[in-house]
Amino acid sequence: MLKTALKYSHHKLFQTVGVRHQGNLPFSFFDWIKEWLTKLSGADRAEKYRTWIPLLIQGYPSMTEILSIIRTMSCLTGGAALSSTWARDVARRCIARFPEVTKKPTISDGELIMSAVIDLDEAWPEKFALLVSIFNRFPKADATAFLLAILSRLKTQAAAAHLSISATIELYRSLSLRFVNTERRLSDIITTGKTSFSAEDMQELWMPFLYQLITALLSRPVVLHMSSYQQLTRELIDHLVEKVIGPPLKPATSTKPVE
Repeated sequence: MLKTALKYSHHKLFQTVGVRHQGNLPFSFFDWIKEWLTKLSGADRAEKYRTWIPLLIQGYPSMTEILSIIRTMSCLTGGAALSSTWARDVARRCIARFPEVTKKPTISDGELIMSAVIDLDEAWPEKFALLVSIFNRFPKADATAFLLAILSRLKTQAAAAHLSISATIELYRSLSLRFVNTERRLSDIITTGKTSFSAEDMQELWMPFLYQLITALLSRPVVLHMSSYQQLTRELIDHLVEKVIGPPLKPATSTKPVE
């Protein structure tokens, strides 16, 4: 159906079907598109790139897949400058629409979004607004690891991009307060959501975070042998073991023959 819509320039049909594939559109479809586009005139090819192809890419719920397809397709848009401009524009559209497509984003999604936003050819206030929009639209309960991954990557990416310290601090504070505040403490987030943390979440975010937190608290006059701290740490470790190794085996029971 998508091929037919492209061949006959039926944009409404293409738009209706293209944005709803939910990641089920095989990558091989883009191989066909690349071959088909080479047969069009320069003007037609540019128009398809500008208004048609992005619709397909926006339908994927994974930033890894989105950025991979963008890299694959950008090689046909013309010179290096034009390819870069097109890639950044499509990446921005996909990021802006990401909360509508993905209900349970991953740590990897958060890290890739942060990197892509920093790379956008836009003024800092526009980047700021885009990240705030992402935080505001994702349900916190379903995106805890994702949102923390963005915050974690922000410091590194901002330094690499030579952003001003004041702008970085302002953004970090604004995003943090949307996620953790006096009414929503981090310990409560972990306690209520730990059973939903995946093995990836535990290995790449929560356990490294716990190690760093303990080190930071030890450098301050904080009493770590409080029962609440110990219980939370034990529960996180138990959950990690269960996710990575599996639940503990029940001891085998032997039945003795009745004499």
